[in-house]
Amino acid sequence: MLAYAMYLLSQESIRPTDIDVAEGLLKKYVALFQECFGKENMRFNVHLLLHFAEGVRCGGPTWASTTFHFESWNFKLMKFVKSSAAAEHQIVTKYFMKSFVELAAFDETVSQQVKQQLQEIMNHRERKKVRLVSRAYLLGIGKRAYLLGIGKRRILSDEENASLEREGIQRQQEATSYKRVIFGESEYRSKDYPKGQHDYSLLYTTQDTFCTVESAVVFEEEGICGLFVTEHDVEAMIPARYIGVQNSPDGDMHHFINVDVIKCPAVKVCVQNNT
Repeated sequence: MLAYAMYLLSQESIRPTDIDVAEGLLKKYVALFQECFGKENMRFNVHLLLHFAEGVRCGGPTWASTTFHFESWNFKLMKFVKSSAAAEHQIVTKYFMKSFVELAAFDETVSQQVKQQLQEIMNHRERKKVRLVSRAYLLGIGKRAYLLGIGKRRILSDEENASLEREGIQRQQEATSYKRVIFGESEYRSKDYPKGQHDYSLLYTTQDTFCTVESAVVFEEEGICGLFVTEHDVEAMIPARYIGVQNSPDGDMHHFINVDVIKCPAVKVCVQNNT
């Protein structure tokens, strides 16, 4: 109920009947919430769902009024402040310093030695957050992939080489393989990595595809860092392409993707015998 209501209220084009249907679903969800999840979980946020549909009637789709982007940047800017004195000057100064470091690290007019030092500065904070970082792979300004664990040198299969050729990459004899990679703020793991409470092997790409990670690989000589994945045959729910129904596994395909096409983690749920 909640998922479908959110889908209806997040479309690019919403009919009045969609809002009415979503409103009914949300009212039913709130009415059943205590029975399903317990009285102790009945919080103020649950009550706010009753006003969600009316907010869309007045202000348009949810994505048109979201404050997530503002809150995200406020969090980043507040990290620049180290004391109560002249907070605005601290933010401006440190923001420009950070921007300079990121740009200069890829400036061809800067010496290789200086660029390497700047890249080390860019990676320093993230490295402190992660244990067992084998290497940090620079993909461009502000884009870094962190390969975790111990890399294993292995021979590529014919299927993997076929995936490379479809992407215009020459066949490779070997690659260094990893089972865990961090890109952006999220960690992704191969499907063979021991699973805990969550499945980190699913991801959504900038090409509107849903994939399961087979392995992360690096081709040192070519300077390529990417993932071998299984791309699932998914029928997107237009216009919300980030929600889809998985078809038969027979339609799945093996692909190679660059790390920087990863958009975000994905979640698989079963709904009335469909996925």
